[in-house]
Amino acid sequence: AAGVYQVTAAHPQALLAAVAAADPSGGSMAVVRSDEQYAQGKVELIGVQSERLGRVAAWRGKDRAQVDRIGERLREGATAPVPLGGDVMVRVNVSGLGDVPLRLGAMVSVPGLPPTVVWLGNLAVGQRDYAAPVTACAGCRFVGLAVGRVGAVTGAIRATLALQEIHTGGASLPLAADLWHTSSERNPSARVSVADKTLTVESNGPGEVVVSHVDTPARLPVVLAGAAPGEGDSFAFPSFADVQQEFSVVERADLLPRGGAHGLLFDLDLAVRSASVSAGLGEASDLRYEVWTDGTAGAGLDRKLAEHGVGLIRYQSIGSEKELLARRAPALGFSLYLLAGIAAAALGLGVLALSRRLGAADRRAELAALRATGVRTRVLRRALRRERLIGLALPLVIGVVAGVGAAVLMLPGIPLVTAGSTRPIELAELELWRSALEPSALVIAAAAALLVALAGWLTAGRLARGGVQ
Repeated sequence: AAGVYQVTAAHPQALLAAVAAADPSGGSMAVVRSDEQYAQGKVELIGVQSERLGRVAAWRGKDRAQVDRIGERLREGATAPVPLGGDVMVRVNVSGLGDVPLRLGAMVSVPGLPPTVVWLGNLAVGQRDYAAPVTACAGCRFVGLAVGRVGAVTGAIRATLALQEIHTGGASLPLAADLWHTSSERNPSARVSVADKTLTVESNGPGEVVVSHVDTPARLPVVLAGAAPGEGDSFAFPSFADVQQEFSVVERADLLPRGGAHGLLFDLDLAVRSASVSAGLGEASDLRYEVWTDGTAGAGLDRKLAEHGVGLIRYQSIGSEKELLARRAPALGFSLYLLAGIAAAALGLGVLALSRRLGAADRRAELAALRATGVRTRVLRRALRRERLIGLALPLVIGVVAGVGAAVLMLPGIPLVTAGSTRPIELAELELWRSALEPSALVIAAAAALLVALAGWLTAGRLARGGVQ
C-alpha cells in the first residue's frame, strides 16, 4: 500500500472499529496477520477488509479492477452477522431426555473474549420457549447452543432438540443443518448428530455439550500463493488463534501484498467470525495488526487511531522504504562505483599535471633548441597538439570501453532487494539498465569525460605555448 501503520490493538474487532471511526472515507483498511510453519517454511496468513482491498492495496501485476474482483470473490457466500441484543429466545421441541436434569444455554461471543454460556432454562419434554436477557454490546454474536447438567449432578447427557426458532437482536437466525457443528477437541466424549433442524446430543464426559452455530461459509474463500497445504483447491489449515479452518482457493497468485510467495489472503471479517466461535482472539499473542492506507486519509491518521485505542509501532511508506534501501549496501555500492570513476579521472589529471611540472624545464629547452634551428612555430605547435591528442584520446576511448565493459560484468552481480530475499539482477527485466544506462545518464557520463579531456588539453597546451615561445 502507499502507507502501512504497524499498530497494537486489543483484538481484531477493536482494530476494525478504530479504522472505521478514524477514516470513514474508506481510504484505510484494517489488516490482521499471523504465520504458521508448514513444510519447513513459513506460511503468511493475511486477513483484509476485502471490500476496501481494490482501493487500498497495490498488487504487483494487477490493476484496481482486478483487485476489486478478488475482493468480491473473497466475500462469496458471506451473510451479514445477526447482532445480539436484548433477549435471546430459543423455541425448541425437546424429547429423548434421560434421567439427569439438563438445562439449555446460548453461547455468546464477546469481541476479544472466548465464548461464554448464557443459561436460558431447564429442559422439559415438549415444545416451549427458553429465553434470557443478554446485555447488548457492539460486535456480540450468538455462536451456538449448550446442553449441560443442572447443578452438581452426574450422569449421562441425553437429549433430542427439534429447533423451531432462535430469535435475538430483532431478527431470527437461520437454522439449516449445515450451520451447526461440534468440535471433538471441545467435546471429546460427546456424540452429536444433526438432521434437518434436529440436534441429538449424548455425552458421558464432564462439562456441557456445545454445538456451534457458524454464520460464515463452511470453506472460507482464499487467494493462495505457493503450494497448497493439501491436495486440490480445498484444504484445512490453522487460521487465527490456531483454530483449524477449511479454505477454498478462489484464485492463485505468484505474490501476495506484503505476504511474499507463500501465504493465504482472506476476508478479515469472515475469518474473525469463524475463529471467535471457539476462541477469544484477544488472547492470541501471535496476531499482528496493521492499517494500510492509500494516502488519502491525510496527516494525523495515527493520532485518530490512538484516540480509539490503537497504538502506533511503526509507519512505513513507499518513499521511506526507498530511502532505507538507498542507504544499504547495494545502493551504496553504486555510489562507490561512481566515486571510483571520479577518483580515477582526478588521478589522471593529477598524473598529467605532475608530468608537466617535473619535465617542463627540459621540454622547454628542447622546444627552444628546435626553434633556434629554424623549425617554424606552427609546426612545433601542431606536433605538440598531435602528441597530446594521442595521450588524451587513447586513454579516453580505452576508459569508456573499460567502464561499459565493467558495468556489463559487475551490475548483474550486485544483489537487489525483492520480497524477503536478495537476488542477482536479471538482464531480461532491464529495470536497472533503464535507470543506470538510460540516455540521460550516458550523456552525463560522456559530458564528464569530455570535460576531463578538455582540462587535460588545456593543461598540456600551457606546456606547448611555454616551450614554443
